[in-house]
Amino acid sequence: EEEEETGEATASKILKLRDDLLHLSMREEPDLMKMIDILDALQNVQDNIELAEIVISSSKSDATESLGMLVRKLRKHEDSDVSTKSGLLYTVFREKVQSEKDAMDAEEKRRIAREEAKALKKKQAKEKKSRKANMDGLIESRKEEEEREMADKASRKEKRKADSREKKENAKKQKTKEKEKTKEKEATKKKKKKKKKK
Repeated sequence: EEEEETGEATASKILKLRDDLLHLSMREEPDLMKMIDILDALQNVQDNIELAEIVISSSKSDATESLGMLVRKLRKHEDSDVSTKSGLLYTVFREKVQSEKDAMDAEEKRRIAREEAKALKKKQAKEKKSRKANMDGLIESRKEEEEREMADKASRKEKRKADSREKKENAKKQKTKEKEKTKEKEATKKKKKKKKKK
C-alpha cells in the first residue's frame, strides 16, 4: 500500500511539473530558471516516470499538451539549457514509449500465434474426424460388400446343391424308367414264347 501511495504521489508530482512547464512555455517571456528547475526535477525522476504520465495530455482536446510532446517541442527552444535538457528527456521518453509499443506488438504476435495454433488444432481435429468418418465408411462399405459376396457364394453353393439333387433325381427316374421298359420287354418276349409253344 505504501508503494502504491508513493507511486500515486510521484505521478501526481510529475503531472504537476508537466502543467507548470506547459504554462511557463506558453508565456511570451517565460522564466527560464524555473523551466530549467522543472526539467532538472523531471530528469531526477525520469526512471520512475510511467508511460501514462508521458502520453496523457493535460487537455483532452489537445494531444500536444502531454509531457512527451512538450519536451519534444522544447528541444528546439532558443535557450540551449532548456533545449539540451528537453532533448535528453525526449530520448528517454521515446525509448520508453517504443519499449512499451514493442512489448504490446510482441504480445499481439503471441496472441495471434495462439489463435492460429488453436485454429490449426481445430482444423486438424476436424480433418482427423473427417478421415475417421471416411475410413469408417469405407470399412462399413467393405463389410457390406463382403457380406454380399458371402451371401452370393452361399446362394450359388445352394443352387449347385439343388441342381445336383435334381440331376441325381432325374438320373434315378431315368434308371427306373429304363428298368420298367426292360421288364416290359422281357414280359412281352415271355408272352410271345408262350404263344409259340401253344
